[in-house]
Amino acid sequence: MTIKLKYNKERFILFAILALCIFSCLILPGMITMLLSVLAMGYMAVAEKNALVKKNKITNSLFLVIPVFFSAFQNVYLAIGVNHQSSLSLQIMLSLHILLIMMMIILNSKLVFSKIPNVLLLLLVLLAYGLVMYVAYPAPITSLISASRNIISCMLIYVYAYTIGEVSDERAFYRYLNLIAWVVVLFGIYEYLGGIGIWKNLGITQLWNLKGIKTNVAGVPMNWFSSEKIGGQQLRRMVSTFADPVNLGTYLFAAFMISWYSGEKMLTLLLVGCCILTISKGALLGFLVFAIIYVWFKDKSKIGVPLIFSACAIVTVIFVEYSISASTGSMMAHIGGFISSLKLLITNPAGLGIGNVGVLSGLFSSNLSNTDVIETGIGVIIAELGWIGLICYTVFFVYLYKVPHKWNGNNIKRKILYYTILFSFILNALFNEVALSPNSCALYFIELAYCDSSTKGDKKGTSK
Repeated sequence: MTIKLKYNKERFILFAILALCIFSCLILPGMITMLLSVLAMGYMAVAEKNALVKKNKITNSLFLVIPVFFSAFQNVYLAIGVNHQSSLSLQIMLSLHILLIMMMIILNSKLVFSKIPNVLLLLLVLLAYGLVMYVAYPAPITSLISASRNIISCMLIYVYAYTIGEVSDERAFYRYLNLIAWVVVLFGIYEYLGGIGIWKNLGITQLWNLKGIKTNVAGVPMNWFSSEKIGGQQLRRMVSTFADPVNLGTYLFAAFMISWYSGEKMLTLLLVGCCILTISKGALLGFLVFAIIYVWFKDKSKIGVPLIFSACAIVTVIFVEYSISASTGSMMAHIGGFISSLKLLITNPAGLGIGNVGVLSGLFSSNLSNTDVIETGIGVIIAELGWIGLICYTVFFVYLYKVPHKWNGNNIKRKILYYTILFSFILNALFNEVALSPNSCALYFIELAYCDSSTKGDKKGTSK
């Protein structure tokens, strides 16, 4: 898939602003960098408003992928400039894409509400209830920022992408996404073959310490090595530009689906290989979901559906048994954390407040609620916001499930892409707290929103 992108003053300025945000991290104090970056996001939000008014499809396509850009590359430049950062400025820099999205939604509130009022209302309910719970159960500001970012990211990104998607260029959109994927893949191969010394020289140890994440004796995060022992030892995992194998694995699967959908065969094969080197349970789960969804839509007789479902179920059971027997305890932490969250619906139906539950909140707070809710994204939402959080997300996911029902029946390939991304994310979020991070979920919800918004007015409804 190719497209010629001619010089455009607006896009040149946007690239220049992104470069400014990146290089300012390397030379300026953290608080100054933070202020400049916030101002830059404000300018970009105004630029996006103008692009929407002008219906500049190529520029809108660029704005669509900016959250993915930040998610994929922010740990690289933040690691290099970590000595200039404070804990607060770092959290703001990690939230720039969320800040940009919020500014854009506020500036285009009338348009956003007219396009997708249901999801926007759910988001406002979560924000309002989260604020009430924060007043009742306060947490450190850094913990609040980190936890809030995860709670609102899915809906926030979806609203953002849906609003822009209808007035964007499909070929440019997928070209940008595949370009990012190529950089992630190539850097991943480079750092995997080059060893952990590459990341240590960039400053990964200091960055993770500033985030509050423990590192091992080698100076790298402990999850850089598999929790399961393979061949009697824990293997090093590919981390690429994300500097985190969990976020990377989740991203790689979504990138795989998009490259498959857009017909990039070489990239698709490389993404499969990178998923293997990442040793990602989330990616493995995604491939199983893809197999089931693909057969469901492609096998008109439906004879192959129970067969592929049974095969995937057997693979899942075998993997779970192996992981439990060969792991350091990771698998049981994921499963036990979600089960514990369900118990809180009875004992604490209103929730325990944002920033008071989970592994991410624990990085910034020593006064966490005494719960076993860890390593589960949906479980943390339940524990922090109780029945309100559960109901909001249930309504959101049901809404997403029903979206393709109104598409033309010939959109088979798009439906396979859509449902695979949706169900793989939901299952991953049940047993993975990091799944809700914008670094993990950005590509998923941008693509889900884009699949629907870009289908508007598609009278023929033909598949790609």
